[in-house]
Amino acid sequence: MKLTRMITMTMLAGLCPYAATAKPAATRTVTVCAQDWSMPAMIQARMTASRLFREIGVRLQWAKPGSCPAGAIRISISRSTPDSFYPGALGCTWPFGGAQVEIFLDRIEKNNPRIVPNLLGYVIAHKITHVIERTGGHSDHGVMKAHWDWRDFARMEGNRLRFAQDDVDLIFLGLARRTPAVGFPTNAAAISAGDIVPR
Repeated sequence: MKLTRMITMTMLAGLCPYAATAKPAATRTVTVCAQDWSMPAMIQARMTASRLFREIGVRLQWAKPGSCPAGAIRISISRSTPDSFYPGALGCTWPFGGAQVEIFLDRIEKNNPRIVPNLLGYVIAHKITHVIERTGGHSDHGVMKAHWDWRDFARMEGNRLRFAQDDVDLIFLGLARRTPAVGFPTNAAAISAGDIVPR
C-alpha cells in the first residue's frame, strides 16, 4: 500500500467512530444523478458501475438531473473537452469538498471505441469512488489504478476488473463519515483532480 493511502486511512480512522468496523453489515446506498440518462452507452455504463459497487455491498441509486436530491453525486458529460484541460484524463472530480464529477466522453470514445459502454462505467465508478473516499489517491491495481493498461482493458471487457481491498475499506470509511441527511458536501471551491489515461 502506498504511503499516502496509509496516511489517508489513518486520518479517516481518526475521524470516524466506525473505523474498527469499516464495512457495515447492511448495504449502503449512494445517490448519483447522471446527465444523458437515456443514452445507450450511459444505460450500460450505469449497469457496470452499479455492479461494481453492488459486489462490495454498496447500492448506487440513480436519479435524473431534474430530480436530483441534495447531497447526491452529480455527473456531467463533456463531448468537446479542450486538449489543454487535464491532458490525457478521462474525467475529473472534486473529492475534497464537492460531489461533482465530469466525464470526458469524447476522450473515452477515442481511447478504446470497442468497449466504450464498459469503459464509461469503469470511469464513472472510479470517479464516484474519489468523491466517496474524498481523496485523489490511487491504487496499484484494480478500478482505482491511476494508469490502466491493456490487461486492465481486457478485464473491463470481460467485467473482471474489481476494486482493491484497500479501496473497499476507504469507501466504507468515507460512507461512515457521511450523514444520510446531508450526503456529500458540495463546496463550490473544491479542488479538481484528473486521472491520466493509461499508456
